[in-house]
Amino acid sequence: MIRNIVILLFVSIVQFANAQIIDNREGKAFQQEMFFSQEFLWQNKISTITGVCQMKRTGKSIENRPDITVYHFNETGQLSKIDAVTSVLSIVDSTHIVFDRNELGLVQNRNELGRNGYATTAFFYDQKGRVERIDNSVSENKSIEKLKLIPGLTVTVNSESFKYSEPSTLILRKESFNNYGLPYSVDLVYRDSAGFVTREEKELTLSGKSFGKQYSYNDNGWIEEIATVESSSNKETKRETFHYDRIGNLTKVSYYTNSILQREIEILYTPTSFIEATLDQDMGSKDILITKYSYEFRK
Repeated sequence: MIRNIVILLFVSIVQFANAQIIDNREGKAFQQEMFFSQEFLWQNKISTITGVCQMKRTGKSIENRPDITVYHFNETGQLSKIDAVTSVLSIVDSTHIVFDRNELGLVQNRNELGRNGYATTAFFYDQKGRVERIDNSVSENKSIEKLKLIPGLTVTVNSESFKYSEPSTLILRKESFNNYGLPYSVDLVYRDSAGFVTREEKELTLSGKSFGKQYSYNDNGWIEEIATVESSSNKETKRETFHYDRIGNLTKVSYYTNSILQREIEILYTPTSFIEATLDQDMGSKDILITKYSYEFRK
């Protein structure tokens, strides 16, 4: 059974033979640790992507930052490790993250070593590959090597669980439970007959507050806009817009709050559609965080 599912996953990778380097199929580019397309990484035998940061402040020259992130990928293009150095003012910190995967390639454990010690997030899945429980733990690190993770005494500090149902073939219902086993939210995902997500709704159990997300697509089927609306007032509170070039590379993402532009990310590409740099601008301060990318390949 597992072997058949693995074969199906491999076939699905082959079917996306013309994938772009940024995966924005769900409109979550730059909001997750893994925003690169697994298909693109696999096809082009990319083993690592390194992002080095600079800052451009209004009226000042570009300054180099110590911030650097190295993404490591396995042979099928899945994220296996992240090594990062981040800075806040004069404080510089390093983070080392390792992803353990099960037989199906799904993340089983996310192990992170950073300033606050060694933390593990464990994921458990149902038969359809949906997360049904998340356990958050902290551990002693027994390794004498700085960036190696060997867990010692482990304490689970929090756990959440999830139950799924399908009121219809086009609606998925997800109920979330806290570490006491009590429900705290319900999410509904609506799709059209072609499989595109058209709307999401979330209701908080205790307060009764609810909000929804409305999805819009362009003529090529790429997500063009996601609008978050407060259900009680029907007021739009957030909006994300996405722009693409003619072959589907994501070129700009804009984030609005209460119709005011807060942040804008511009993506620059090489002639071969690799990301050359991203320009991440805070529209309040006008500061631009520049991240330049380099690549290593498997032979």
